[in-house]
Amino acid sequence: MNLEIAPTASPDIEPGPPDENAIEIARVVDRAIRHSGFLDFKSLSIVTGKHAWFLWVDIYVLNHDGNLMDASTIAAVAALMNTALPKVELDPAGNILKIDRSVKSPLKLNTEKLPLTITHVKIGNFLLVDPTREEEDLSDGVYITGIAGGNVVAIQKVTGAFTKDEVSNIINNSVNQYVKLRGIIMNAWQIHRRTLNCEVSPQRFLHYSGLQTIITG
Repeated sequence: MNLEIAPTASPDIEPGPPDENAIEIARVVDRAIRHSGFLDFKSLSIVTGKHAWFLWVDIYVLNHDGNLMDASTIAAVAALMNTALPKVELDPAGNILKIDRSVKSPLKLNTEKLPLTITHVKIGNFLLVDPTREEEDLSDGVYITGIAGGNVVAIQKVTGAFTKDEVSNIINNSVNQYVKLRGIIMNAWQIHRRTLNCEVSPQRFLHYSGLQTIITG
């Protein structure tokens, strides 16, 4: 998992390699996906102990108007749902003879465990979900919850201090927000599968869900 933020995405971004914030986002998104059970990693094996597919997810941010964490998770999940692997032909000894890119199979995914992150910020005594960049700048704390299938699979307290009751409220609200957001994504995915019989970019898939503004600002 790799994330880069274009210098033109925000006045706060400087040219150069990914900063600590970009690295943290990539790690949390990676953790949420890995621990969710969404992707069957064993299905990436071609020949046990010999050949396997290696997946890279590169996220390039063009416009940052807040809540990059949740937007990045949605983008990564959409990309995986749109990924197909070429057919591999093997000889009797398990050596690769041919990779046929004209025949592809989608990744083996368990959409019941689709992972999402839900970001809350604390401003005074209030908790806000899905913050804008201005709200993030004004916040006293940022708390991120990774949810998959209704279960918490990742937690990241970025800044600030939270009481036990606040953490409980954040987790409960994150589960509720997850149900709504997953429903939107799955509805878009069903429309995508019904209307198109060819590969479609994650951007087109997200267009069906109305989530494109979350990705591009």
